[in-house]
Amino acid sequence: MTGFSKVIQKILLTGVGFALAGLLSCHTDKSKSQLKNNEDHLYTLLSPQQTNVVFRNDVSEDSAWNILLYNYSYNGGGVATGDLNNDGLPDLVFTSNQHGARVYLNKGGLKFEDVTAKCGLDDTIGWTTGVTLADVDGDGWLDIYVSKSGPKGGRIRENRLYINNKNLSFTERGREFGLNDGEPSTNAVFFDYDNDGDLDCFIINHPENFDQILQPLAFTDTSTLPTGRDRMLENVNGHFVDVTEKAGLAHSYGYGLSVSVSDVNGDGYDDLFIANDYLSDDQLYINNGNKTFTNQTAKYLSHTSLFAMGSDFGDINNDGKQDLMVVDMKPDNHFRIKNNLFFFPMEYYYSRVNVLAPHQFIQNSLQLANDTGAYSEISQLSGLDKTDWSWNVLIQDFDNDGWNDIHITNGTKRDQNELDFVMLNDDELAPQAFSHDERNLYKRMPTTLLKHYAYRNKRNLQFEDVSEKWGLDAASIANGAAYADLDGDGDLDLVVNNTDSVAFIFRNNADKMPDANYLRIRLIGAVKNTFGLGAMVKVHAGTLNQTKELENGRGFESCSEPILHFGLGEKQTVDSLEIFWKDGRYSLLKNIKADRLLTISEDSSRIGKVRKFTTSGQPHLLAEKPKTILNFVHHESKFNDFKRDRLLPYQLSKEGPGMAVADVNGDGMDDIFITNGAGNSGKLFLQHKNGTFTESAGQPWSNDITYEGLGAVFFDANGDGKPDLYIATGSNEFKEGDKQLKDKLYINDGKGHFK
Repeated sequence: MTGFSKVIQKILLTGVGFALAGLLSCHTDKSKSQLKNNEDHLYTLLSPQQTNVVFRNDVSEDSAWNILLYNYSYNGGGVATGDLNNDGLPDLVFTSNQHGARVYLNKGGLKFEDVTAKCGLDDTIGWTTGVTLADVDGDGWLDIYVSKSGPKGGRIRENRLYINNKNLSFTERGREFGLNDGEPSTNAVFFDYDNDGDLDCFIINHPENFDQILQPLAFTDTSTLPTGRDRMLENVNGHFVDVTEKAGLAHSYGYGLSVSVSDVNGDGYDDLFIANDYLSDDQLYINNGNKTFTNQTAKYLSHTSLFAMGSDFGDINNDGKQDLMVVDMKPDNHFRIKNNLFFFPMEYYYSRVNVLAPHQFIQNSLQLANDTGAYSEISQLSGLDKTDWSWNVLIQDFDNDGWNDIHITNGTKRDQNELDFVMLNDDELAPQAFSHDERNLYKRMPTTLLKHYAYRNKRNLQFEDVSEKWGLDAASIANGAAYADLDGDGDLDLVVNNTDSVAFIFRNNADKMPDANYLRIRLIGAVKNTFGLGAMVKVHAGTLNQTKELENGRGFESCSEPILHFGLGEKQTVDSLEIFWKDGRYSLLKNIKADRLLTISEDSSRIGKVRKFTTSGQPHLLAEKPKTILNFVHHESKFNDFKRDRLLPYQLSKEGPGMAVADVNGDGMDDIFITNGAGNSGKLFLQHKNGTFTESAGQPWSNDITYEGLGAVFFDANGDGKPDLYIATGSNEFKEGDKQLKDKLYINDGKGHFK
């Protein structure tokens, strides 16, 4: 999410508030001097002199082009890795917002050559965003698909398809193939959505009009929205046909920033997760297997990120199911949360929650796939909920220990959400914000240098921040990122596209470290899906079991090489390797030596085994009861603590009910009392011999609902041997000295009646 300033100015001037946490990174080359270039680190940042990669995504601003005129001016560019000339070495394709795409040929030894002109990609027209590599025409050579955006439509905003001529030259054939989508696009993924053996395409778009971010109801009716709808394109004999509405994706509409593909329900058909910015909901579309999708977000996800940006699927606990991570903008310290926060009425938030589901929050989301098929959001449990203004996320085994780690990029060119800028007084803001010359206003946005993040998997659903330890804590304005084994040594190097500074290339040093064995799998698919996209591969080595899917787009505006990488740790042999191909065929290999690249053809497979998810086999710690035991729902008041006490880390008036247990009627069975929120009554539930409970009616607290009960305890207050009830009242919504803060004491007559 970026470029919110003009909208925020409108919000402030019209009296509407809006919540947004944001972070920023500086746009200078200072980042290079801040990274420890220690060979003991897992990663080493290579200099442009070492790699010959001098690419920069320089974003120029003036009164005719800046963040106040186009909200996505600071989204940055992407990067793709893949072997463009089939020489066995992954090449690089960067996108520059104002200068198009650049191609770097891998010459070996981590040396690269800029061959953009030779390839025929000298396209500096329009605003360039994401890049994807895929064999679109099914000839065994990777093609290049470049997405275009910006406020101006027409030819300059049509996406470009560069078909590989097999001689390191490319021909732009977007219109011929039907892939010249002219909506404002962020990126695209290629996948076989109907399992017919060729690659189809899904394009993630966004509206031109950013004022719609204040209108959450608009996203339920796409007939009123003229531009920016996502596109589902079916490959029909080599030409791509728009089947968006036919496929049930007409309501796939929002400020889309990424799309990730995975077989979420294990039925052999690829599903789509769409990460949407602003108030437009994230969407999980399940493939029905008949060329249609159904939005099942609410069924699978309990809550999602609000300003969702990059996303990626990957198995974080080696249970055979693909988990999902989405990055947002929540800062990692209290000061920056409060210093980069727009406020909006809680009533506005609640009105949105009542219309659109699931709930959204300003934080990263880590969705853990459960045996039930749904997801549990565990980002806070895992220590991954706040990583500042994050763009790209990659789930991959970077240290070759057999467990997937996480890499996240951060930064934006200017900190348009810094409160000193946002809270300019109306007299000063209004004339500048809407004048013909906005140069002075956008230059007043401050910059802050922040690091990027790397997290090592601790194998217990938790992650350790190893950004500095691994040598990846550089601070820059980083957007897209991709991985590949650039030097063929069996570990994954990282490539990062920076705004206003030279791109980063990090060499992975795992090959020099002990217990860092690996196995890499290159698939050769049948028919037109020549790289085997959509295949699921399982590797078993002793007690180490891993499952990965070969999919096309990962992270933000980026694409990583189409090779599956498995770290093996100390394992030197793989006991068995299973491949579940898209067309239902199955391959099985046994006793494979580690530290090698395997090439496996679908033609050598057989029909047979059906892909399915494995379950843990362990009983669940908690089981849902078939029916409700207590007829009780706790309701809090709508008091907004933050409106009065701006610096609170959380709302103190929303601390939930207290509970006390005792045998109040002398029948030998424990009864339960639950306290009340203000405006509601506490309740006493009497237990029966069959284990059921009924509410005890006619109690004195039923008529006293103005206070809020926080705690409760049964004790013998008058010495008659009967449990009396003491209620501790409180809540931040009442002022000091308020009579509603007086505690309550109710005396029991021994039969469960109180006064």
